[in-house]
Amino acid sequence: MAFEIDNLAEAIRSTKKALRKALPNHAEVFRQVEAEMRRRVDIIVKEREAGQSVVPIVQFSDVKAGTVPADLIAKIKDRGACVIRETFDTAQAQTWDNEIATYVEENGLDAKLANAAEDKYFGTLASAKPQIYGIYWSRPQVQARQSEQLTRVRVFLNNLWQAESEGRRHFDPNVVPVYADRIRRRPPGSASLGLSPHVDGGSVERWLDENFRKVYRHVFSGDWLKYNAFDAAFRPEVRELPSPAVCSMFRTFQGWTALTRQGQGDGTLQLIPIAESMVYVLLRALQDDVPEDDLCGAAPGRALSVNPQYHTQSRTSTAERVTATSCTSLQRRAAQRTQRTLRNRLHPSYPAKRRQTSPPTTSKSTSKDVERKRT
Repeated sequence: MAFEIDNLAEAIRSTKKALRKALPNHAEVFRQVEAEMRRRVDIIVKEREAGQSVVPIVQFSDVKAGTVPADLIAKIKDRGACVIRETFDTAQAQTWDNEIATYVEENGLDAKLANAAEDKYFGTLASAKPQIYGIYWSRPQVQARQSEQLTRVRVFLNNLWQAESEGRRHFDPNVVPVYADRIRRRPPGSASLGLSPHVDGGSVERWLDENFRKVYRHVFSGDWLKYNAFDAAFRPEVRELPSPAVCSMFRTFQGWTALTRQGQGDGTLQLIPIAESMVYVLLRALQDDVPEDDLCGAAPGRALSVNPQYHTQSRTSTAERVTATSCTSLQRRAAQRTQRTLRNRLHPSYPAKRRQTSPPTTSKSTSKDVERKRT
């Protein structure tokens, strides 16, 4: 069922009033969340400075054999992200990358897709043109989605979720329907280094839609420590406002397969590796310094931005201390491998990354919380 709002400002005012009434100590609860975010950031920074991998790294061979260690799985759930290496071999990555490059060039897609509707989804962000091409069904994309390797990765990641809770079965983790997504290509020397901090998969709806509020029931009740970012309860029922770049399909992780080398600072994926980051974002909007008809700048049909006006703790303490630095460490380790990134909702998509002479061979996965859901 489509989600529609006739008067956005009034809907925000009435929803915030109701949420605050249900959580009269929202300021105190938010201070608790801030303190926890600082604690988690400190742990991550110490790991990085000790030369440890902030984002858990999994070998595809272990996924295939079913031998991923339990402590590594626990860390994936804590960080909401992982890197899965050696999903595809170098030769396959190079072949796919060359074929996509030829397809884009021969069809003049740089000019044809310059003003694609999908870009408007990111229009309020700092870098609103992230070299995303509205190509969904090229041969390499289809081959990757249907590959045995990617299917194994998706089933593994699906099974990290709690598929049954609240007396219901929310989805079958062993069933992986095809999800078609786009291609991202950043030529060498690109001025754009990607998007500013944001969350996909829901903007104002996270507060306004009753099913989203059920997903975050523990957060809005103040019992936020019970929130489980990997509990699928009510997620398949959430509703989003119509947008050319919005899909209502529930995906456990989101990400991409990168086919080429990525160096430090090249604008590749950066994330806040805290699975419960969304708790901070949700409660921040209820604080008294935010206008009554505003949700920290959230806008319908757009990516949910994490901005310096309201999210200083998340951006400076987390995004700058963790995202920029830990991902630098991650990129250094991943630079020569085929990467598959999955952010907290399943994204068997196939964006090709920055094109260079040598393809990598790593696979990368990430949480969906403060980049894109399923937070």
